[in-house]
Amino acid sequence: MDHKGIDELPEGWKFVKLEEAVKEIKNGFASGKRDENGIVQIRMNNVTTDGRIIFDSYLKVPTPENLDLWLLRKGDFLFNNTNSYDLVGKSALFTEAPFPCTFSNHFTRIRFKESMVLPEIILYHFLMLWKKGYFKSVAIRHVGQSAVNSKYLLKLKIPLPPLYEQQKIAEILGAVDEKIALEKERKAKLERVKKGLMNDLLTGRKRVKLGEEV
Repeated sequence: MDHKGIDELPEGWKFVKLEEAVKEIKNGFASGKRDENGIVQIRMNNVTTDGRIIFDSYLKVPTPENLDLWLLRKGDFLFNNTNSYDLVGKSALFTEAPFPCTFSNHFTRIRFKESMVLPEIILYHFLMLWKKGYFKSVAIRHVGQSAVNSKYLLKLKIPLPPLYEQQKIAEILGAVDEKIALEKERKAKLERVKKGLMNDLLTGRKRVKLGEEV
């Protein structure tokens, strides 16, 4: 991929093909069965468009053989390789969960060389590329779905600063993400309060007098 607008990198930075920084890459497994005594499998609906993994709802599937091959661990990068045309390419970083997790065949798991790159930096790059429509442009379109081949990921060129600078960048962007999450939580609480007030005021359960504050 060409990085338009980048004429010269800062001192110490360099363009790196993703494959140079990858230690391991693996696609998940398909499962059409459900098993309440099985293991949680992360699916498309568990990854948000802003790079988070959520567990508002989740599925348990039969525990696969060689489970260790499929278990997610902190720092694993998940790329949504198959989805709708608009959503293909969603990415997230697995940090922690209240239970062991595996991942479906709609995801590609990437583990990076710790001495070279922070996975958080790759996540922010991928989020930026996704919002610019890059993954749509390289996706293979099928009926109702689109897919991105791993070869396109591995050939991606990313401007990479030294590791200590990556850490600083991740800290700054992470702090912004925390503020955004708090604001969303605050907004959600206010929406719930409003909904309750609307119900009470518009049904007469709560009445106000002229000049009275709610």
